[in-house]
Amino acid sequence: MRANTKRRAWFAVSAGAVAFACLRPTEITVKVTAEPGLCAGLQTTIAVGRPGDVVPISEASARVTGCPRDAASGDLGSIVLVPSGSDRGARLEVRVVAALGKSPDACAAAGFAGCIEARRALRYARHVPLDLPIVLYARCIGVRCPDGTTCVDGRCFLYDSESEGYCDPASPSCKSVDGGADVGTEGGSDAGPPAACPSGRGPSMVRVTLPGSTFCIDATEVTGNHYAAFLATSPPPASHIAACAWKKEFGAAFPDDLPVASVDWCDANAFCAWAGKRLCKARDGSLPSASDASTGTTEWTLACSAGGRHIFPYGDTYDPEACRTEPAPDKDTNLRPVGLYPSCVGGFPGIFDLSGGVHEWTDGCFGTGGASASDLCRQQGGSYTHPAAEQTCVSEASIPRASKYDDLGFRCCAD
Repeated sequence: MRANTKRRAWFAVSAGAVAFACLRPTEITVKVTAEPGLCAGLQTTIAVGRPGDVVPISEASARVTGCPRDAASGDLGSIVLVPSGSDRGARLEVRVVAALGKSPDACAAAGFAGCIEARRALRYARHVPLDLPIVLYARCIGVRCPDGTTCVDGRCFLYDSESEGYCDPASPSCKSVDGGADVGTEGGSDAGPPAACPSGRGPSMVRVTLPGSTFCIDATEVTGNHYAAFLATSPPPASHIAACAWKKEFGAAFPDDLPVASVDWCDANAFCAWAGKRLCKARDGSLPSASDASTGTTEWTLACSAGGRHIFPYGDTYDPEACRTEPAPDKDTNLRPVGLYPSCVGGFPGIFDLSGGVHEWTDGCFGTGGASASDLCRQQGGSYTHPAAEQTCVSEASIPRASKYDDLGFRCCAD
């Protein structure tokens, strides 16, 4: 089979993948789109072949960066596939692999963080043009589905239209192979759907569901704008919890989209309470022990590492360009607005900046148990001023509750 020369858009199918015949309209039009917000930093490739014999992504010639057709709608482009010779009833498989902030070639089974894969298998219909839409979903980032299935909006469905049990994922009656569990979060409990995450104050939240636990976490660090809205309510110092009775004021903030910084643990705790949330705790919702962060059992660490699967939120290999981390000598050292780096997502879809930006306060304090500014409290994650070794999901330090630094902020969690 030789390459189809009747391309409508950017896809250039590798030689031997698809061929054309003069007789039309026996053809399949593949249109690839990405959910809004994924285009920035997205690198995509497509491979086509017979089922079970698709060329490796590293050998595919169809590659594109971003959404060149229309970033607003996520339109990556389309391609018309037609059979060769008399093979007008042949079956074919299409595999699309996209990656955020890296090449799709790096999307191996052991390093699938930041990657999205979509597969379809179907048969040409003689003299009938077919449309094959393929959507790249944000909830499929990092989801590696079992053989024979593909990720659709965070769940795994059979992708071969002729396989036993196949159904259209768009149909309400179609059940995923995982029984409806959110594959991106490793399934969940059988206690029924959890309550909605708090909303309206502070960043939006993402629910993380793991075997035996579920919690919400802010999608980004709390910003100066968020914190300024809290201060605008004139919270009284007496509203601090007992452990912060020594506090006589609240930390100030600049109203901007940068992570709020130079706030102590008590400021962070008070903001989260005002927002109907709390600082992140241990996996079971209790206060973390001294070893919980380093062993990966705090909510913050679990969210960052995709339940302990990754070293960094975006994968297992440090990428100095993925997040706002220690700059190279020729770069400035300023903070950046939250959510600015689409490649700094993970360990679950929709959670940003768990590496770089600022260190983040969590609810793990050790000391007298009384109203002491010197009690040690846990900060997690690296900041934009620190090197690779301090950017992992288990990076942490215990510092006095009253500490304030220009690279120390926070985000909130909730049940």
